[in-house]
Amino acid sequence: MFSYFLSCKGSGIPKVVNLEVRGELMEGNIIRGHADVAWCGGTPGKGVASWLRRKWNGSPVVITGAEDEEYRLTIDDIDSSVVFMYTPVTEEGAKGEPQYKYTDFVKAAPPSVSNVRIIGDAVEGCIIKGVGDYLGGREGPSKFDWLRQNKDTGDFLLVSTGTSEYTLTKEDVGRVLAFIYIPINFEGQEGESVSVVSPVVKQAPPKVTNVKIIGELRENNKITVTGIVTGGTEGSSRVQWFKKRSSILDGEKDLEALSASKIAKAFRIPLGAVDYHIVAKYTPMTPDGESGEPVYAISDRAVETLPPSLNFLSITGEYTEDRILTASYGYIGGHEGRVSIIGICMSSKLTPVLSYLRLQDFFSIILPRMRLERVRPGSPRLLSLQIVGNAIEGTTLSVEKKYWGGEEGDSVFRWFRISSDGMQCEIRGATSASYMLSVDDIGFFISVSCEPVRADWARGPIVLSEQMGPIIPGPPTCHSLEFLGSMIEGQRVSFIASYSGGERGNCYYEWFRVKSNGGQEKLSTFADFLDLTLEDVGRCIELVYTPVRQDGTKGSPRSILSDIIAPADPIGVDLEIPDCVEDEEACPQKTYFGGQEGVGQYIWYRTKNKLHGSALIDISSACEDVVICGKTLSYTPSLEDVGAYLALYWLPTRADDKCGKPLVVISDSPVAPALPVVSNVCVRELSSGIYSGEGEYFGGYEGSSLFSWYRETNEGTIILINGANLSTYEVTDSDYKCHLLFGYTPVRSDSVVGELKLSEPTDIILPELPKVEMLALTGKAVEGDVLTAVEVIPKSENQQRVWSKYKKDVRYQWFCSSEYGDRKSYEPLPTQCSCSYKVRFEDIGRCLRCECIVTDVFGRSTEPVYTETAPVLPGIPKIDKLEIEGRGFHTNLYAVRGIYSGGKEGKSRIQWLRSMVGSPDLITIPGEVGRMYEANVDDVGYRLVAIYTPVREDGVEGQPVSASTDPIAVEPDVLKEVKQKLDLGSVKFEILSGSSTAGGPVKKNQKYGLAGSRPKAFKIAVGKRGPVFPIYKSALKPSREDKGKAIAEGPRPAPSKTSKKRWVPVQPICSDATHVRTQAANPGPATGIDPSEGLLASSSSSATSAIVPPRKSLATPLGIPEAPAVSVVESEMPVFPEAPAMLVVESILPVMSVENSSGPEAGKGSAALISVAEGSVSSTEVLGSELVRAQGLSNVVETTEVDIEDAGGGLASDMVPDPPRKLLSTPPSFPEVPVMLGMESEKQFM
Repeated sequence: MFSYFLSCKGSGIPKVVNLEVRGELMEGNIIRGHADVAWCGGTPGKGVASWLRRKWNGSPVVITGAEDEEYRLTIDDIDSSVVFMYTPVTEEGAKGEPQYKYTDFVKAAPPSVSNVRIIGDAVEGCIIKGVGDYLGGREGPSKFDWLRQNKDTGDFLLVSTGTSEYTLTKEDVGRVLAFIYIPINFEGQEGESVSVVSPVVKQAPPKVTNVKIIGELRENNKITVTGIVTGGTEGSSRVQWFKKRSSILDGEKDLEALSASKIAKAFRIPLGAVDYHIVAKYTPMTPDGESGEPVYAISDRAVETLPPSLNFLSITGEYTEDRILTASYGYIGGHEGRVSIIGICMSSKLTPVLSYLRLQDFFSIILPRMRLERVRPGSPRLLSLQIVGNAIEGTTLSVEKKYWGGEEGDSVFRWFRISSDGMQCEIRGATSASYMLSVDDIGFFISVSCEPVRADWARGPIVLSEQMGPIIPGPPTCHSLEFLGSMIEGQRVSFIASYSGGERGNCYYEWFRVKSNGGQEKLSTFADFLDLTLEDVGRCIELVYTPVRQDGTKGSPRSILSDIIAPADPIGVDLEIPDCVEDEEACPQKTYFGGQEGVGQYIWYRTKNKLHGSALIDISSACEDVVICGKTLSYTPSLEDVGAYLALYWLPTRADDKCGKPLVVISDSPVAPALPVVSNVCVRELSSGIYSGEGEYFGGYEGSSLFSWYRETNEGTIILINGANLSTYEVTDSDYKCHLLFGYTPVRSDSVVGELKLSEPTDIILPELPKVEMLALTGKAVEGDVLTAVEVIPKSENQQRVWSKYKKDVRYQWFCSSEYGDRKSYEPLPTQCSCSYKVRFEDIGRCLRCECIVTDVFGRSTEPVYTETAPVLPGIPKIDKLEIEGRGFHTNLYAVRGIYSGGKEGKSRIQWLRSMVGSPDLITIPGEVGRMYEANVDDVGYRLVAIYTPVREDGVEGQPVSASTDPIAVEPDVLKEVKQKLDLGSVKFEILSGSSTAGGPVKKNQKYGLAGSRPKAFKIAVGKRGPVFPIYKSALKPSREDKGKAIAEGPRPAPSKTSKKRWVPVQPICSDATHVRTQAANPGPATGIDPSEGLLASSSSSATSAIVPPRKSLATPLGIPEAPAVSVVESEMPVFPEAPAMLVVESILPVMSVENSSGPEAGKGSAALISVAEGSVSSTEVLGSELVRAQGLSNVVETTEVDIEDAGGGLASDMVPDPPRKLLSTPPSFPEVPVMLGMESEKQFM
């Protein structure tokens, strides 16, 4: 859901004003993001929304698929904060800054379950399962119960608990089952139980499974087939037996029947099944006769034969020496093969013979069944008995006897010790045929008795031997030496030594460790035992025993060498974890035993709860919150371990990789957090003018750490910036030319405050450099045109502010290209350092480049920005400042001089003409087309006019320009001579006739049908500065008083104060605008001319058309005080009707009379050459330019585009402000501005 704030104007970049998340933060609920957006002039669109999940003190993680404004909380969100991120986007595609909204931590819902159902077929023998959709945090040991309905009472009885699966049995057939789901969360909280009832359980069709053949697969043995029949009560199931060569069962293929299908499940293997596999076909059937699918079972091996044997044997014949005995027998054991004939001699007089018997069967079967007469032995007795050996301690005495009386059995011996006084004492334990004399026998006599015993335990009389002795002591001797104990590390090894040689004294026991190189290391002396240690592992132990008698007599040493000492099984004796602190290495204290310790297995676990007993031993599967955090002996706790217990699993391992029993311990207390500190505090620039402070926090979970920003001046003074307490900071004007520092005070989640750390100072803070997005040129790359560089400033708010506040100046430099081979380079124009540049003749064919560098108030300069033109084209040919040089007398030489522009000059044309003073007619001087002209007497009284037509070398012509002289006077010397002759009164003159070639006006009159008559025309002269008046109808002729005023026929106005004649003041011609173009064409008569438009008009009806159409006021630049007035002398001819007057600024042509005509050429218009004052753009310069702009004038307020169609045209303004205004004026440097009244003429003026 979103609120839109619309704005008529703005940047078009939307901005989030407010962002919030609505809904209860509980698992399973739906929460919604709500954003208030200011669209800032853009069209509201659909923003980009996403949801993130943030664990406690962790980083936000994007939730996959959560991209709508609504989000349903899941189990993964429990104990996490949900982050809603929203980015506004307009329909135009403009994106705003993304905004975030953090919620509180999500809580788990109470345990509940929904959609409880039973899946699986309700058919006997099938497994059904109860499932449901659990909600309520992490599920714990939820309870599951299965109940069966009682058919009689309808009650449900519990049949299974603790599992969600249940296998249907016979008892369930025809009944329904109920499944109860009791949800329990991980904390043990129990929710409301939900139950569901299954359909009635159906009885399965009879089916037999687990079919097996039981019994020994031997010939003639009985075997049985068994199976588990489901699908009701088993009835008369049928079994049929087959045999098969192969052990691979493929239905009844290749089966040979051994029996018909019977109810009996037992079968005796016939001889014909030997070397075959037995196959049983089991077809289950119910009591009602329904049969199921048969199942085949095959024996895993082939039937074997019985070992050859006789089941009966009888011997017939007489047991008399030389008689024949005959044996009869019954044979079993496969097919009978070859037999052996055995003859047994039972006595020296009887030799029975057995026929057709196998040797092995005789002794095992036949012989035990034969009734033979036995030879009886005589009574057992000893024929002799004596003791053999030396009567010395330590020696062994043995019995020598002769026995008679059948086969001797275990005869009984007893040894006796007899003292010197004849007392006899049986030696305890001496019951064998040999006896070793001990120290107890010293000084005594020894005798032995023997009771003969036959093999059938018949006993004879006891016989006593003669005495031997007395026994004397022998030398100290160790007869045997043995280790007692296991040769394993950690075991205690002792020894057993048999000593003889009188009364034993202090014997020597020396223990040695034998190294692999044969060297010995003495371990101890006189020790009865030795504890084996790790150093003994892989080595041998040698014991040297030196027997010593009581009197000090030593015997020969005896040594014994053990096997290599084996290491003990690896055992972890002790393991202890010290108190753990974050980022401090924890080294457990352990004690190992069991050979050389190898690389044991160490696993560190992190758990929120302290475990005990079996849960600790089986920690890897104790609970879900147990996390593996390390696998080395030592472990450095991290932030995640703070507040949790650490447990260490140690699997002691010997060097040969044998492992012992693992040992698991847990720390006594949780991991303590370290003191809060921060490092690597730095400042990073996010964007222009926005900085972010960063640091690496350490010391438990971070709480609300404190941030601060400081400003360091150039003098090194550090000043706290008030209110800057966020991790981001936007610079202000006060920060410029200073350094910024970021302060980070770490605060732990339990409010423990650490030490403030400051970042390194940033670079000097300065605003953005003024940027020039583009450098554009106005004007055309044409000779004589003016190019002006215009900077395009970026529209961004920062750049607009930088340009307005921090821009110092803009430097320009113009360059001109030059070609060096294929490479084009630019050379600077040293004097051209302004924004404008007037294209020169030298630039034709070259490219121009303008370089712009912006400097701000901080002394920084931008990178140069360039713009280039196309190759410069030549301008329209033009001649400026055309003048005729000469003294002004009829005998002088005159020359035309002017400044040419417009490319390389070609064959320009010059024509010399004469002009009568006060008349606009021009008389061509034939043949005078050079730059020089020598005046003659014909020129006296005329003005010399030179018309210069500039021509470029490619033939393009420009506008003709004229220059004139003052009237040519007679040479003073000649004049003096003439006067002298006039004074004399007798002078003869030649008079030119009307047909003379010098009579320009005569020819001109003849052309118009006015030959011999005096031309009738207005005479126009330049007078003093003064106002311009409209022409009114008048019958009066102007006098000297009319100089500087204009008169014409028209309505008789009120008398003027300035003259006796009827003069009327005229609204002055004025304009605030600069020049615009007018067309030099003949549009026809002009009517309805308002005098307020600044035109001279007449109301006469008998006149020809005006040659200049009515236009708005012509204008010159403002700021000039006054324009000159025009004096018009009344003509004998009527004034032309509504003939407009035109203010001409500095005409190149002299002011000429304009004649009226009534011939066939009447009504045709002629054009007037319009130009502006020096320093401005003239009409010939306007051609081809894109912009008309006065040069050197600062008050230009309007410009206009002109093109080739403007050739020969004038400039006028289409803007006439409300009167009264100041009079038109020209620059003060021009004393007079002639005004020309344009009327019909012989030729068209340009």
